[in-house]
Amino acid sequence: MSLLSPSPRLIGFLEKLKKLILVGVIILIGSVLFAACYSSWQADPVRHYLRVDATVLGHEVHLDQQRWQGRQSKALVLESRLLIPPLASSNLSSTSPKPRELVIRGFFKDAESAGDFAAARPVGRPQPCLVAPREDTAQWPHWWPSQQGAGMIFGSLLVLAGLWILCAPPVKFSAPRLPVAAACLVFAVVGVALAGGFWAGACEEIRAQDWPAVPFQKLDERTIRSGKSNSRELALRYVYQGQSHDTVVATGDLATPGETSAICRVNPANALQVRLDWGWRPALAVPLLFPIPFLTIGFGGLLALSIPASRRFFTEGGGEPDHPWGKVLMRGAALLFVGSIVGTFVAVCIEMWLTGHPFKWFLTIFLAPFVFLALRLALDFLRALQAARSGFPLPVRSRSNRRR
Repeated sequence: MSLLSPSPRLIGFLEKLKKLILVGVIILIGSVLFAACYSSWQADPVRHYLRVDATVLGHEVHLDQQRWQGRQSKALVLESRLLIPPLASSNLSSTSPKPRELVIRGFFKDAESAGDFAAARPVGRPQPCLVAPREDTAQWPHWWPSQQGAGMIFGSLLVLAGLWILCAPPVKFSAPRLPVAAACLVFAVVGVALAGGFWAGACEEIRAQDWPAVPFQKLDERTIRSGKSNSRELALRYVYQGQSHDTVVATGDLATPGETSAICRVNPANALQVRLDWGWRPALAVPLLFPIPFLTIGFGGLLALSIPASRRFFTEGGGEPDHPWGKVLMRGAALLFVGSIVGTFVAVCIEMWLTGHPFKWFLTIFLAPFVFLALRLALDFLRALQAARSGFPLPVRSRSNRRR
């Protein structure tokens, strides 16, 4: 053994020290996060509100002024009038002598969301709410965890994960399989959630072309900046079947058909649901293709990990599979992943050309090599599929051949 090479004892000590430092950092971050969220939760005055069953007297949806990014703009407000019963609590010196009326104000993204919220709390029925014991303040209870509660849960999970890494015995399977399976599961869950929301919204926009066309009046407009991307919100008013409605509609940077023609589509089954964009157009490919990379990585990885090693198509060295249908699966997954990402930006580029966006040439030139890459992957997939169906094997491109 060379004098400059470290001893096995020193190497083992350094490995243990590295593990302890990693676990210590994880536990420290979790503890600090839990303590900060717990202190904020303790200082929240809502903790001392009383939970009572109040009778709903009525709901009103309207536009109200709200300060947003340094200026006044219109926002959609739902005002709910409640009849609060007499309060009795050990924290109070006396019981409130008679019922009182309170108003709960809530901001919503559009009239449809506000209408659904009000429909779930019908007039004349008692609904649970949180009331300040010494003030005329009330709010609706939330079934989802607050920010402080979510932070405490996440901090606790970090601490438990650090303790598990420190104290857990060695697992039976190889170490890389656990994090890979966990990552694939996360991608699968995110992909299913994105697909459920985006695909349903795209189908609804296609169906909206059959809804009645109604003219609207634009009352206000504001731009929301999130990082380097911008989106706009339009406050508008329309009349459907003799009744006036106010709502807020979110739009992107690109102009929509309804915005350019001052026409909106109203759902005949729900007069509060409106659309400024309807029918098929290239921009709809974005929500349709965006979840596909997540689904490909998630379910493809879980499928590959679930196949027994004796029945896998893949080689042990990490190169391309030897079995013809293994090549089809591998190249098909690569085509799905790369093609869906490139297709998303191609759809945006086409929409920019249709609307005359000033950066259309830049995105076109930028996407050209990626489009050729996606076409090459599609050609490789078709060749692999033809070879698998005809029984002729394709040449295996191993790492040694690639270096040559």
